[in-house]
Amino acid sequence: MNVLTPWSYSLYQTLPEFLKKQLLFEREIEGTTKISQLETEKLIAYYVEQELSRRKKAGNYKGSFAPVTHYFGYQGRCSHPSIFDCELASTYGFGAGVLIENGLTAMCVTV
Repeated sequence: MNVLTPWSYSLYQTLPEFLKKQLLFEREIEGTTKISQLETEKLIAYYVEQELSRRKKAGNYKGSFAPVTHYFGYQGRCSHPSIFDCELASTYGFGAGVLIENGLTAMCVTV
């Protein structure tokens, strides 16, 4: 039985195994996919790792990559940010940029 279109199936085949399992086996009581439980942060880290591996093989990248992911849950789905939130995020971003510009990686920005 063909449930997916050819396009959807080919897209599904590109996903890593952990996400395929989450899509197929972790369901709500009524059978729908638990979208909020999909580990998208790990998916992004997976694809970044794939790209960096490709670049390393091509000789365009010499660094290392060891992601530490975090699930924000409901924090990521809250209301619109306040002016304070926007200013704080801009300050964090500026601080991170300064650290990176000075060759400091694997650092945490605090304000």
